[in-house]
Amino acid sequence: MKNSSAKKFVLVVDSDSHIHSLFKVLCQQIPASIELVFSDHLNQAKDLLNNRDFHAVIADETVVSRDQWDFSIPVLWMGDRYDESADYIQKPLSIKDAKSKLERLLYHFGNIEIIGTSIQELLDQMEKISVYNTPVLLTGESGTGKELFARFIHQKSSRSLHNFTTVHCGAISENLMESEFFGHKKGSFTGAVADKKGFFEVSHQGTLFLDELGDLPLNLQAKLLRVVQDKKVRPIGSLEEYEVDVRIISATNQNLEQMIQKQMFREDLFHRLAIIHLDLPPLRERREDIPFLIQYFLKKNQEKYSKSHVKFSEEAFKYLQEYTYPGNIRELANMIEKAVLFSTGDVIETRDLQLKEHKTEDNNILHFEFPSEGMDLTHVMRQAEKQILSEAIHRSKGNREKAAQLLKITPRSLKHRIHKYKLA
Repeated sequence: MKNSSAKKFVLVVDSDSHIHSLFKVLCQQIPASIELVFSDHLNQAKDLLNNRDFHAVIADETVVSRDQWDFSIPVLWMGDRYDESADYIQKPLSIKDAKSKLERLLYHFGNIEIIGTSIQELLDQMEKISVYNTPVLLTGESGTGKELFARFIHQKSSRSLHNFTTVHCGAISENLMESEFFGHKKGSFTGAVADKKGFFEVSHQGTLFLDELGDLPLNLQAKLLRVVQDKKVRPIGSLEEYEVDVRIISATNQNLEQMIQKQMFREDLFHRLAIIHLDLPPLRERREDIPFLIQYFLKKNQEKYSKSHVKFSEEAFKYLQEYTYPGNIRELANMIEKAVLFSTGDVIETRDLQLKEHKTEDNNILHFEFPSEGMDLTHVMRQAEKQILSEAIHRSKGNREKAAQLLKITPRSLKHRIHKYKLA
């Protein structure tokens, strides 16, 4: 489980202590938890940015020149010239103007970059539904970016200044699920040494993202249905119920309709959570987007690993365009990151990408060029197993029982490998 806190960390670069005081007052008027860190000069600001994670920067352009700024983090500039743009605050400060522009910056924190022209219609649809509180169900193969799209909906909504809480339903121990979702009171069971807020309370006025929805056990599905209907939660050991205002976005790569037929998923809960149902296309159906995604992930990792000189050879770029990507965008992103990370020269060749899915007449499962310098067999075997698992999951359309049959292993063994390679 990963909880995305509502607290925003903002660096203010200005040598005027009066400005520091004004921003402290200003942040008390904004409906988001903000922690301000102050810096008097550029070098100190760069040290802070290199050693801490900030969501945004507010900088006086007389202290920090725009020409000197080489960070990609969102910046709200300040100065004494007249500028009506959204990323500029004129001095002397107008609290109303500064509040409006800071709120706008906070609203666009971590701006979600979703690359591709083929999904523009889908993004337009998501932007339209973002203004409502209606539950959304996202389906699609593993690696299609369901959490990214859920964050996109959250960011475009009025809930964006509050928590986006991600819950990986398949990663929580069943005996802890009720406590994790609804919270508990101190002393309500052995080990409950303090009060604990559940996912719903933590997500109040924000968004709760339920990933791997199909992994929820039936007994919790019934309790979740009641909360969705009544909009109230009762922590374990409490006599009181608390009202919660939460938008639920769910995601799964399993076929919930088939699970309903097998009585593995509640039909009433499905209809409550799938009022809006969006199916995300696999990367092989978005081939026109692949060149843009390659460039995006290459640039991102060039910056991350300080390797701006590294690029793909023409042959390697062509291979990346033609590959089938059973692991979808996640596989593409991982492949490019590893290629950049382990690159030793200026050009990444096809052999540096290590593996290529290719069926041959002699029934070899995988074909790849053996590098002259040798290879790490353990690493290659792990990658081969991961690709085979991804292909089995894809061919079974997310049905784990069927995927296990294809691989001639038990469903339990498949589940272990899925978590091992973070495929689900």
